[in-house]
Amino acid sequence: MEIKKRSRIFVVWLILAVSLIVLLVSLYFRPSIILDKKDIPIFLKIGNVTGIRVENESLDFGTITYESSAQKTINLENNYKFPVNIFFSCNGDVCDFLTYDSQVSLSPLEKKQAYFSTIVFSNQTYGNYSGKMQVVFKRAVE
Repeated sequence: MEIKKRSRIFVVWLILAVSLIVLLVSLYFRPSIILDKKDIPIFLKIGNVTGIRVENESLDFGTITYESSAQKTINLENNYKFPVNIFFSCNGDVCDFLTYDSQVSLSPLEKKQAYFSTIVFSNQTYGNYSGKMQVVFKRAVE
């Protein structure tokens, strides 16, 4: 009877110790929490005449001639009371023409702009190029 009681106490203490270790490890190695994800369409046309397009819901660079460039901005605002990291990744054939920062950090209630630039060299083929910019908002690990 005494052995069963000691085994139960040992098991309870073991469970408490393991639970405490798991809790402490999860707090220390807490992964960034995804707050939001957005996909922004991107368009670019390489042609012999410059053309401008204004779009609020996309990064539309319009028509760009050889050895020309263009830039678009996205306004970013952190309305949270904690810092956030914003990650950008491009998909599609338009990505070969883009330069941008892949990550932007914002403090609580901070505003910034993200810049997306493109340049077309003379060895590029005329045509339409498109893709999507994936934007992921994560809570920054403090």
